[in-house]
Amino acid sequence: MRNTTGSSSQWLLLEMRLCRASLGLSQREMADATCMGLQTVKNMEKSGANPRLSTLNKLRDAFRWMGVKFSLEGNGSTRQDYSEELMTAFDSGTLTEHLQDKIKLIKMANDQDDSGLTQGMEW
Repeated sequence: MRNTTGSSSQWLLLEMRLCRASLGLSQREMADATCMGLQTVKNMEKSGANPRLSTLNKLRDAFRWMGVKFSLEGNGSTRQDYSEELMTAFDSGTLTEHLQDKIKLIKMANDQDDSGLTQGMEW
């Protein structure tokens, strides 16, 4: 299943860029964190992106594990939610360590199986 409407494609572009920017991650770091190729991540952030649903879910799960979630509201505006754990790391100056720990967990979950990321997600 793929996103086929222009608005879905534009939302995907916005969502991926905003989530990465919120965490201060480069495309290379995001690719490494999700065990995806760098070109896959780059392609998802291009206008007109049309990723597989499984690829999209893998990225969204990774963002959630790291503590950030974006959603599209009914009125067309975006909403961003940050986990308490992420906010604590930001406030205490340990964001880099927090993300490194989460990336290790994401990689371990990816090594186990495709359903591993959603298991153990705190919020």
